[in-house]
Amino acid sequence: MQETDRLILCKHCFARLSGIKDSSVSTEEREKSSSSLLFDRGLAGQISSGNSEACALCHGILDRIEDLCDAVIPQIGEREFDTFLVGCSLTPEQEDIENFLKDKLKFEPEKLKKELNRKLGVAFQNRTGKEVSFDDPDIIINFDFTYASFKIQVKPLYIFGIYRKLKRGVPQTRWIHRSGEDDSVEAQIGRCLNLLTMGEEFHLHGSGREDVDVRMLGNGREFVIESVDPRKRKINLDELQSAINTSDSISVSGLRYSSKKEVIRIKSSAFNKSYRAKVLSDSPIDSERLGNAALNLTGKDIYQRTPLRVTGSRSDLVRKRQVLSCQPESVSGNEAVLAIKAEAGTYIKELIHGDGGRTQPSLSSLYGEELKVLELDVIWIHRDGE
Repeated sequence: MQETDRLILCKHCFARLSGIKDSSVSTEEREKSSSSLLFDRGLAGQISSGNSEACALCHGILDRIEDLCDAVIPQIGEREFDTFLVGCSLTPEQEDIENFLKDKLKFEPEKLKKELNRKLGVAFQNRTGKEVSFDDPDIIINFDFTYASFKIQVKPLYIFGIYRKLKRGVPQTRWIHRSGEDDSVEAQIGRCLNLLTMGEEFHLHGSGREDVDVRMLGNGREFVIESVDPRKRKINLDELQSAINTSDSISVSGLRYSSKKEVIRIKSSAFNKSYRAKVLSDSPIDSERLGNAALNLTGKDIYQRTPLRVTGSRSDLVRKRQVLSCQPESVSGNEAVLAIKAEAGTYIKELIHGDGGRTQPSLSSLYGEELKVLELDVIWIHRDGE
């Protein structure tokens, strides 16, 4: 603002210039203190108290708190929530005025944001009976001065669980995040969740993933499913689990309420895994040679360059991994079944067939003939010493 402009503030914005933050001091008393302060600083002719709607800073909003509540409550609608937080966004002009006042007064009065957030928060709490949360609110109510409108931000609902994938040909996630019909693990769980939460969208966060043609058996894989913009937050998890488990391709267990913090935990977790692999050779498999090859892999470090099948989506690196155990379970003609336990992040298919020499050593290179992977299952994830 220009130095020659006369700044008119409402009684609330004018009272804040006193610097008095004690809530027991009345607005009128703080106004008097502001007048004295401005007179002492030679600013009485530049800044004055006036009509609420003429306030250059809040535009009269601080006298319309109940009207703001009337406006925001319908926007929340029927969404369930227990906690909330109020925020606001100022215009550049409002920020310029606050900087001007700070410069003239030689100290920073309480900001408009803080007073509006406090007054609107108290009024909203009185109207709804809900509690303020500064750490993890269910909804955030943000008032935008530029458009004199509210934006409602709803915290997603997170549900933790463990899934088992019982059929091959089922991807973990959707190719595109849409709610349309497909058979992915994400879609089967997410559709059931959003029927109960009345959410707008869903996303699955898994602790790693298996290939589309690999089953996830044994103790299952940890996941968190996220319901976006849920209208219902208190749902029956037993009902959710029963609905999901009508599927013949996946099953879930251990459902409980979760958080974004747990999403970070499971996304960063890395556990050793045990697998069962059925392999095929072009000629009858020599069980003794296969046993020796498997023994030579056990306890050994291998070096895997990023497989050709995923080079389009992952960095082309060489990764060092350890094979903890490898042993044949059965051999029949051209086929064999192997039990393999390996360090987290090992590409098991490539460990077997070698990926054209990109995995060294591989079971095929040690056996002396190419071994193809017919079927692969994850049979155990070794979490916390399991």
